[in-house]
Amino acid sequence: MFRGAQTHTQISVLPFSSAK
Repeated sequence: MFRGAQTHTQISVLPFSSAK
């Protein structure tokens, strides 16, 4: 569960960082 949460966060942050 922890591993999946980390991956989900990275994917959500990827596009967020690009927008900034």
